[in-house]
Amino acid sequence: MAKLSYQPGSEVFANGTKGTIEKVLDTDRLLVHLEGTKEPKVLQRTDLSAVPDNEPKRQVRDAIAHEDLKEAENRFTIIKPLLGQRVKGRDDLEKVAEETGYSVPTIYRWLSDYKDNGTLSSLAPKRKGSQRGQRRTKPEIEAIVEDRIQNDFLKRQRIKKTELHRLIANDCKSAGYPAPGYATICRRIDEVSEFEKMKKRRGPKQASERYGGAPDTYEEAQFPLSVVQIDHTQLNIMVVNSEDRVVIGRPWITLAIDVYSRMITGLYLSLDAPSANSVGLCLTNSILEKEGYLQSVNVDGKWPVWGLMHILHCDNAKEFRGKMLQEFCKEWGITLQWRAVGKPEWGAHIERMNGTLKSFLDNLDGTTFRGPQDRREYDSEAKATFTLDELETILVTHIVNVYHQKVHKTLKMPPIKAWNNGILGDHGCGLPEPVSDEKKLRLELLPMTERTIQRNGISWDNINYFDNCLRPWIKSKDRGKARKFLVRRDPRNISCVYFFDPKLKEYIKVPYRNKVRPVISLWDLRAAKKRLEDSNRETNNEDIIFRAHEEIERLKEVASKDTKKARKTAEQRKRDKRS
Repeated sequence: MAKLSYQPGSEVFANGTKGTIEKVLDTDRLLVHLEGTKEPKVLQRTDLSAVPDNEPKRQVRDAIAHEDLKEAENRFTIIKPLLGQRVKGRDDLEKVAEETGYSVPTIYRWLSDYKDNGTLSSLAPKRKGSQRGQRRTKPEIEAIVEDRIQNDFLKRQRIKKTELHRLIANDCKSAGYPAPGYATICRRIDEVSEFEKMKKRRGPKQASERYGGAPDTYEEAQFPLSVVQIDHTQLNIMVVNSEDRVVIGRPWITLAIDVYSRMITGLYLSLDAPSANSVGLCLTNSILEKEGYLQSVNVDGKWPVWGLMHILHCDNAKEFRGKMLQEFCKEWGITLQWRAVGKPEWGAHIERMNGTLKSFLDNLDGTTFRGPQDRREYDSEAKATFTLDELETILVTHIVNVYHQKVHKTLKMPPIKAWNNGILGDHGCGLPEPVSDEKKLRLELLPMTERTIQRNGISWDNINYFDNCLRPWIKSKDRGKARKFLVRRDPRNISCVYFFDPKLKEYIKVPYRNKVRPVISLWDLRAAKKRLEDSNRETNNEDIIFRAHEEIERLKEVASKDTKKARKTAEQRKRDKRS
């Protein structure tokens, strides 16, 4: 897929005509010389698109073998010093080549591949038919290797690699299998992260202290998007449902802020407690251009913030330490940093921003203030006025048209001016590059699993999904065992899953096998199963699960007038289905 760049000299398309960017006028307007015209024209950024290319589809991370991903990570480490905001010359390339032992043309090729695609997978060796996790070694031999590594090599009193190889060779001989080579064993060891090695040998505490992602010192932001902080907070305001304006509780907000300029880069508002899903949706909002989002929340204003951050800084909550976020950051070249234990000041920027928002909310109907002492006789529930959608519009309007435009006490200028100076000033880094593959970005922030394909399709949490695209893979075998395929889903809407087709090298949307089923969320599914468990009924039958869901919906309809929790759940599910 072609990549769009707003840098001067970049080729773009505008209304079907090819052109070249001559100058960036501001965050919204560019001077573009279109083919067939004498003079350059001032065009809106939103009118530009990438020049189509005829190159084959780029590799997708989920389709790449483990050893090739390791090689891609090695290549990224080598070229990372050359990926800064300033232009690197031949001398820089030669210095890296001398330090690493690779040739200048090789490093230049890697650099070009990465700049063209912007993802780790673009650096993986190009191999035909290479699948993630695919190995030439038999599964039975792999099991022996894995057992010996876990139970002998990763112990506190660890053995040498040569001794490990000898033990594995003996086990294979006894089982009637050929022994894997020494190099194969070393590769399997290399696939175990340093964090996991220390966790097994010294315990999780020492592993977290040494490899937990927190640096010894906090890295200050040098330019826009060099450091972005992200965090959650529960807002100090009551909201009402959209049907009868009855109070349903206090919402949560996940917020991301650019440390250099103090611009808000993204947010996600929800009645659900913080989760990996909240993080993913906030990052999606942060990284993508905002014109469509502003229109969807009915806000008249400009929010010229988009692009991948260099460092994502967060606290140590479990939703920031999940595999999904770590894999996403690795693929898109983002350094994930967790706040060092005992260093709350490292998250001071986002904490202060949360406080600023809460001060603003103190002036709105339904505020809970900062606690009972501040609230005194004020009846927050009786005064509550806004639905969650209305509150989102109010918050975004305040962020875009007030907070971004107001002089920041520390910066001595408005955040929008600091942002523009950092991008378009004398030493500015230039407009951030937009993500070229929005679908890929959104999908890679969704939960993932591996599933076999049976006659009834894909089964995930006892719900079946089917589409004709699955037919070629039904009962597929991999070395005599049922082959597993990569599948993702959106927790807000599990009426479909996304199946990664190994042949097409892309994700395909697969709906319910029974298409008359209602759209439900993962939380709806869990509630239905809990109802079945509580009444000692079967929990792995799809028909029974959906009947339980129908029972709950009927009860909710009755209870919604009486219980705040039921109304709150119903309102959030309604928002999820609109997303």
